Amino acid sequence: QGLSRALAARYDIIGFDTRGVGSSVPALHCDPAFFARERPNYIPGNGSAEQVLIGRARSYAADCQKKYPGVLPYMTTANIARDMDQIRAAAGQRKLSYLGYSYGTYIGQVYATLFPQRVHRMVLDSTVDPTGVWYADNIAQDYAFQGRMNAFFAWAARYDRVYHLGTTASAVSQSWYQARARLAAHPAAQASGPGIGPDEFDDTFVVGGYDDGYWPALAAAAASYLHSGATSQLATLFKQVGKQNENEFAVYNAVECADVAWPRSWAKWNADTRKVYSTAPFEAWDNAWFNAACAFWPVHGPAKPMRIGAAGLPGILML
Repeated sequence: QGLSRALAARYDIIGFDTRGVGSSVPALHCDPAFFARERPNYIPGNGSAEQVLIGRARSYAADCQKKYPGVLPYMTTANIARDMDQIRAAAGQRKLSYLGYSYGTYIGQVYATLFPQRVHRMVLDSTVDPTGVWYADNIAQDYAFQGRMNAFFAWAARYDRVYHLGTTASAVSQSWYQARARLAAHPAAQASGPGIGPDEFDDTFVVGGYDDGYWPALAAAAASYLHSGATSQLATLFKQVGKQNENEFAVYNAVECADVAWPRSWAKWNADTRKVYSTAPFEAWDNAWFNAACAFWPVHGPAKPMRIGAAGLPGILML
C-alpha cells in the first residue's frame, strides 16, 4: 500500500511472520491472560506497587522458560536474518532487496552484516542505533517519545477552540494527566476485555508518537472523556491501536532479551527509570515494564551487541 505502482511493479514483495509470530510454528504464548485482565498502573505509587510489577515481569520470564525451554535460545535477530536468507534461497534469488521499519531496520542491519554479498538494495526507515541494543536504545526511545508527546500537546493547544484541552502545551499536558489519573481511580469498563485504565490509556496514545495522523482522534477521545465522561471514542481507539497482542509481546521479549546481555540488577533499572521519569515521564515506566522480563530472562545474551557492518556492501538508504 505504501509503494507507488511503478515501484511495486518492479519487485516481488514478500512479507513474513518472524519466528514465534503469527503463523510461524510454534507461535509463542507465554501467558495468554497477561493483557486480558486489568494491569497495575505502570507508574508505581510506592515500593509495594513496584514489587507487584517486578513480580509480574519475573513470572512472565518463568512462564516463557517453562513453555519454550528448547526454543528461547534460538529466538534472536541473527536467526531471524538467517530465516530471511532461507526465504531468499527458496525464491531462487541470488540477492534480495529489503525495506524495514523500526525494529525491522535492525533485522536489515544484521542481515547485511551476516550476508553482505546477498544485499541488492536496502532501505531502513527509523533506524535503530546498533550500539545501544537494547537497554540503552529503550532509554533513548523514552526521551524521543516525550518529545513527540510534547509536540502533540502543543498541537492540541493550537486547536483549543476544537478540543478545549488548554491553550498552552503545559495546560494540555495537565489535562491529559488529569484524564489518566481519573482512569487510574475508575477504569472505564468495556463490553469485553480489560477495562481502560492508565496503562491502556498510555498504550493508546503511544501511536501518536509514530504518526501525527492519529492526533485529531486522540485529542477528540481525550476531550470527550474529560468533558462528558464518555468513553466510546477512547474504547474504539484502544481496540484499534492500543490493545496489546500477547504473542507479539512474547516474541518481542524473547528476541530482545536473547540478542544481548541486559542488566540483572533491578536497582539499576529503578535508578535509570527514575532519572528518565524526572524529565521524560510519558514512556519511562511504561517502557521499563515492557522490557522488565529481560532482567529475569533465562537466556543470557552476549555481553555486547553484534558489531554491525561488512565490506563490499552497496549503498544503504537510512532514514
